[in-house]
Amino acid sequence: MSRFILIDNKSGFIFGDTADYAAGESDLSPAGAARLLDLSIGEHNRTYTELPETPDTAQLGYEVYSLDRPGVIDVVSEGQDPTFVAEAIRAGRYAGFVLIEATEPLST
Repeated sequence: MSRFILIDNKSGFIFGDTADYAAGESDLSPAGAARLLDLSIGEHNRTYTELPETPDTAQLGYEVYSLDRPGVIDVVSEGQDPTFVAEAIRAGRYAGFVLIEATEPLST
């Protein structure tokens, strides 16, 4: 299984590490990793589209990095630490962008 780090395109923070929230899952795609992350934090009714590169858009999404070598970095515990975010990017391989769209309007 590839380990994925998901970075929110708005904040630049790491929102998810599949080593943390999807341990035991096999054959996850970047979109599958994004879906599991969102479900784990209570975000439902979304669609996920994988793109080969980060689009020039204001739409919500995750930049996804694959960490294929075990132990390359620790499991993410502080996704807002700029040093750790930079380390995760440097250690990973860019796997693409997952565009997120709501399938129904958010309630107010």
